[in-house]
Formats: sequence, C-alpha cells, structure tokens
Amino acid sequence: MAKYAFTDIHGNYDLWLAIKNYCKKDDEIFFLGDAIDRGPDGIKIMQELFKDKRVTYIIGNHEDMFLDYVKDINMALLTQKSIIVENETLVTLQAFQALSEQEQEELIHNLKTKTVYKTLYINKDNKKIYLSHSGFSFKDLLSDRPADFI
Repeated sequence: MAKYAFTDIHGNYDLWLAIKNYCKKDDEIFFLGDAIDRGPDGIKIMQELFKDKRVTYIIGNHEDMFLDYVKDINMALLTQKSIIVENETLVTLQAFQALSEQEQEELIHNLKTKTVYKTLYINKDNKKIYLSHSGFSFKDLLSDRPADFI
C-alpha cells in the first residue's frame, strides 16, 4: 500500500483522472485542497473525491471561500466580484447551480463534515508528517482554528 498526496488541481479533470487511475485500490490518497475554480470540472472532481474511499480530503482556501459564496450566490457576486473574477470562481458557481437541490445539499454537507483542515501521517520510518493546504508553524499545530491551516 502506497500513500500519495496532491493539491491544487483547480478543475483539471484530466489530472484527477490520471492520479486516480495511477493509484491502486489499496493506496491512500491525501488531497490537500483546491479542487475547484480556474478549470471547468471542479464540482465534478469534488464529488468524486468524496466518493473515493482512498481519499482523505483536506480543505483548501478555494473550498473555504466556496462555502461562503454558496450561502447567497447572488450576494457573493455583488460583494465579492473582484475576488470571484481573480480566482476564476464563476465556472464553479455556475456548475454548482446546475446541480439538483439534493446534489447541492450533499456537496455542502460533505464539505462541512467529510473534510479536515490538517492531518497527521506517520511514514514507514515512524516520522510524523503533518499535512494541510497551506504552510504552518509548529505553534499552529496546537491551534484548532481552521484559518491557521487553510
């Protein structure tokens, strides 16, 4: 059983397919966030990451922003327009709106309950490796504030 980590695929479904098909059924996959924005298939990638039992999903800043935006997409488009344009988020919001209400609720539920903002991996030499989307200090390891890791 091998362990793999990857991050920041930003809607590139071909990249996710290559990773998913490269990894074997008993491998462990750590996804370090930012499945969405910039590319057209971020929502589809997120849905597949949640279904793949090999994946530990560590939330990134783009997923964190997405959760804020979907509370009220129209308000987000009015008040966060420059950030949405800068991060190429519109394609993600449009794909989310194209989902059924049930699919939307399931995706939001999964983002809130099936993601972590940090995790510990112990390698074969018994060394501790801490994983998160962003860098952090060892002082931050004692923190329970997601912002310290996203």
